This record gives sequence, C-alpha cells and structure tokens, in this order.
Amino acid sequence: MLLKISRLIKRRTNSLLKLRQNNFRTINIKPECLATWNMKNHFYPLRRRYEDTQQRTLTIAIDLMETGDELSAAGDYSKALESYLECERVYSTIVQEDHPDFPKIYSQIGHAYLMNGNYTKALDYFFRALNILKRLQKENDPNYAAILNNIGAVYLNQGDYPKALDFYQQCEQIQKITIGETNESFASTLNNIGSVYQYKGEHMKALEYYFRCELLQKAILGEEHPAYAVTLNNIATTFNLRGAPDRALSYFLRCESIQRRTIGTLHPSYAITLCNIGAIYSQQGQYTKALDYLLKCQQIQQAVMGDFHPNYAQTLAQIGNVYFNKGEYQKSLDSYLHCEKIQKVSIGEVHPQYANTLNCIGKIYNIQKDITRALEYFIKCEQIQKDSLGELHPTYVNIINNIGVAYLNQSKYREALEYFMKCEQIQKKIFGDSHPNIAHILSNIGSVYDRRGEYRKALEYLIQSQKIILSTYGEYHSAHATIIDNIGSNYYKQGDFANALELFHRSENIKRNVLGESHPSYSVSLNNIGSVYNKYGDYDTALHYFLKAEQIDKKVYGESHSVYANTLNNIGLAYKNKNDFLTALDCYRRCADIQKRLYGENHPNYAMALHNISSLYTIISAYSQASQFNQQVLNILAAANVPINHGLWTSAIEMKELLSLKISHN
Repeated sequence: MLLKISRLIKRRTNSLLKLRQNNFRTINIKPECLATWNMKNHFYPLRRRYEDTQQRTLTIAIDLMETGDELSAAGDYSKALESYLECERVYSTIVQEDHPDFPKIYSQIGHAYLMNGNYTKALDYFFRALNILKRLQKENDPNYAAILNNIGAVYLNQGDYPKALDFYQQCEQIQKITIGETNESFASTLNNIGSVYQYKGEHMKALEYYFRCELLQKAILGEEHPAYAVTLNNIATTFNLRGAPDRALSYFLRCESIQRRTIGTLHPSYAITLCNIGAIYSQQGQYTKALDYLLKCQQIQQAVMGDFHPNYAQTLAQIGNVYFNKGEYQKSLDSYLHCEKIQKVSIGEVHPQYANTLNCIGKIYNIQKDITRALEYFIKCEQIQKDSLGELHPTYVNIINNIGVAYLNQSKYREALEYFMKCEQIQKKIFGDSHPNIAHILSNIGSVYDRRGEYRKALEYLIQSQKIILSTYGEYHSAHATIIDNIGSNYYKQGDFANALELFHRSENIKRNVLGESHPSYSVSLNNIGSVYNKYGDYDTALHYFLKAEQIDKKVYGESHSVYANTLNNIGLAYKNKNDFLTALDCYRRCADIQKRLYGENHPNYAMALHNISSLYTIISAYSQASQFNQQVLNILAAANVPINHGLWTSAIEMKELLSLKISHN
C-alpha cells in the first residue's frame, strides 16, 4: 500500500515515553539500563536512529488511522478497513497488544467490518478491544461503554435482539455513572435501545425511548442539529411501521428540513432522508412524488459518492420497489439488476444487502410466473442470509416465506406448507406468539389450505391471524382491513355471500377512514363488494363498484398495470351478465392486451384472459372464434409447464370438448 503522510500528530510526552520503553523491551534492553546506555557516546547515534524509526512508524500508523476515519466518514468502508488493518499491522511492530491505543484501533476495525456486513469479524475485534480494557481495569470508562454499544449494534444487525438489548443496556448503565444522563452519547444510547424495540415490533416501547432521546437532544443540541434530525427519522420509521404513514411523513419532512439547513443538500444523510420520503409516497400510491424524491436522492449520491457506492445501489433498489408497486415489472427488474451489479463489486456476494437484492429479483420472476428462476434467486439469497445472519433473523424468515409463496404459485402445496411452517416456528422464537409477523405467516398458511379447497381449515388460520392484528393495532388499521378482506374472500369461496359482503363493507369502511378513497387498497375493497353483488345477480350495483375501482386504479397505476387489467376483467364480467356482450368483449380484450404486454404470450395470466374471451364467444355461439382462443389457452398452459391439476387446465379441456360438439353439430 502506498502511504501518504499528510500530517504529524503530536503525542503526549508520557505516552511516548511508555511507548519507547515498550520498544526497548522488544530488543531486550532493560529500562533501568537506559541511563547507562545514554552515557556511552558510541551507542548514542544508534539510539537516535532507533527512536527516529519508532517515531516515523508511529506517524505512519496514526496517518493510516486518520485515513481510515476519513474513508469511513465518506462511507467507503471497504477501503477504510484496508487502512485500519494496515494501521494495526504497522502499530503492532512497535507496541505490545495490551497497549492502551489498541482498543481504539480494534474498535475502528470492528466498525468497518460491521458496515461491510461481516458480523463475525466485527464481534471478534470488538471483544478484543473490550478484553484489553478489562485487563487495564477500565470497565467504567466511556470508551468501554462505546464498545459495548458497538457490540449491541452487531447483534442488532444479526437479529439477536436479546443480546443487542443486553449490551445497549450495559452501555446505558456505565454512561449513567461516567457521563451522566444529560450527555449527547447517553441520548444516542437511548436511540439505540429504541431501535431494538422497533425491530422487535414493540413500537410503543421504541417510541418511548426515541422521544426520551429527542427531548434530551433538543435540550443539549437544539433542534438545528444533525443528530436531532436522525432521531426524528427513527420516530418517523416507527410510526410508519405502526401503520401511520401520515405521521411518519410529517417527521421525515421535519428531518429533511433540518438537514437541508445544517448539513446541506449534498450530504449522504440528506440523500437517505429523501429516499425515506420517497418510500412513504410509494406506500401511499403516490408514485410520481415517490420517484421525484428517489431520483433527487440518486443524483446527490452519484455526485457525492459516485455510482458504484452501496448507498447508490440501495436507492436503485428503492426505485425498483416503486416500479414494482406500479406494476412496471421490467423497469423494476432493470433497477434491481443494476443494483445487484453494483453491490457485487462494492460489498461482495456474501453481504446481507446483496442477498436482499437477490430476493427482490426473485419476487419479479415469481410474479411473472417464472418460478424456476425465482426459486434460483430465492435459494441463493437464503444461503447468504443463513451464513451471514443465521436462521433466527427476521430477514432470513422473509426469504423462507418467499420460497413458500413460490411453491404455492407452482401449486406445490406440501412444499409451500413446509416453508410457511418453518417460517412460523422461527418467528415465534424471535418475536413470541403474538407479533404481527406471526399474523402474516398464519395468513399465508391459510392461503395454502384455501388453494387446496380446505376452506374451513384456512378460516381457522385467518381468524388466528386477525386476533393478533386486532390486539396489536386495533380495529382501524390497514393491516386489519387486509385480513378482513382475506376472511371475506374465504366466505365468498364457501358461497356464504352474506358474511362475505358484511366483511367487505367493514374493510371498505376502515380503509376509507385510514387510507382515504384514492388509495389502491380501497379499490380492492370496492372490487370485492362488486363481486358479491355480481353473485347476487345485482349487476348494476356490481358495475357501480367496479367502475369506482377502475377510476382509482387508472389514476394510481395507469392503464398498463395488472391491477387495472383485473378490474377491467371484473367490469367485463358484469357487462356479460347484463347481456351487453360487445362492451364485455371490449373489456376482456383490453385486459388480455395488458396481460400480454406485461407477461408475454406464454404466461398463465394471459391464458386466463384469453379463456374469458373464449367463454364469451361460446355464449354468443361464435364457436369457431371460441375454439381458436381456447386452443391458444391450451398451448400457453403447456408451454408454461402449468401443473395439470391447475383449474384452468380443467376448464380449457372441458371447453375444447364442448366446442368440438358444437362445431360438429353445425
């Protein structure tokens, strides 16, 4: 490594004396002999040369440490790590490992490993630093508390929340004694404890610590300080997790305003806040605003850090999420693949963030029904997360869940159930029996039984899920509305339309009050209600709800989204039932065109749209056209390797037999 010595750092005389005494020991010259040695003139030039060498070595080590600090501050943790490790190597040539300076060096190396996602190495160096301070009897030293804090951060990233909380609380106790409860570092520790509770899903407890931190920082630092802005960011994130995106947005915007004035608009932290604001707008279905913020974030990161930085890659992933939510899957996939390419170089292929990107790519292929490729990405992601985070981590659980969803889409119910059950067991170990994440996986288990036609068994799991969500969030929460939709769909499939309609109206009421009438989730409720009225034979009322849903979907997604296509399909069904076959056919054709553009000509979704057109032609006795469309359906199902037990196979084969009879009689 080429060493550039940019400055000389003066050390305390006592420290340097101790350092030199240690150095003399390494060449077996006893300290008590120094006076005698100095008196001998023929030894004096040798001693001066020796001391000059030690001073130069010390200067190099200090310069390497400062270079590492600068690289770390710039977010280039890989190069920072190289500098710190070289500092360690150089420094170890002139002092013993129990020297008081080594805990600082080890702590910085540990932090670099932490930021690079190598948690095992990070812990190794943090504990080495801790053990030196123990031997030096500095267990009540602020630096000892700082290392405890860093160890807590590693365990937090590994998903080991009990250990993270234990180390953060140890840090808190030492800080109470050494620096008091009105110190900036103590406020940061409160913030960290809040983060543990946030990840555990104990959002009220998290907010309690965040608000304590906020009050303390306001008193010590004032509201125009970057650290205060970070706390506002954490509060915003917690409100978002609690399903209060409006409150979250207000805190994010306050954070952005403070950062704009204090650190400026060309700072990495400011860019991250823009990214967070964009993510909120994406959740709310305001995709244009979301992209505006994310693209601003991207421009800042490109200017400040370059376009091969991990943070730049993360913003690409967020942009991919927006396109995913918009149903623009190719644009989404392009963003994710660009992100993956950068991460492979910048953080390596064993980093948890790289695994998350593989997960996102897998989700695209899963939606596109390319299950083989989806599973390839999911399984690679699962292996990385297992090695880096362990099995008892929420992120690992997420990929296990996604593998289950992929198998469900393949109609491999046994495999899907196996992964969902494994997911449930791990989550119970991490969160206990009544966490919202448990509710989500219970709902997925219910989906397996639902797809198998075991509706009563499915209903048992859905009701268990609802109890957890209701006790966690209360009646008026979007997550509660979603599970009510799922229960209503279960009753609908059982033919219990009265219960289904009651639940769909209840969900619609919650969404209208919580999310508003322009939210895409509100459109789902309108479609559900319309479907029940369609079953009742009240086609005008059904059409009323479908058309309201269509207006929302068009505004939110545009006219090239799968959700919009599904609503067109529902409108077509209502017109078909009203015997308005021309309007119905127009809706079905528009739906098919969208599915073809989104998924291609050999996708089951496109096959389903063609099947509806074929059915309509059969009703109006246009058997030749019906047969052509039905044959396309059969060809697609075969090309896409759709399992023969899939319902669409059965319908298409029965349709072929019926049409053969009709055509032969004509």
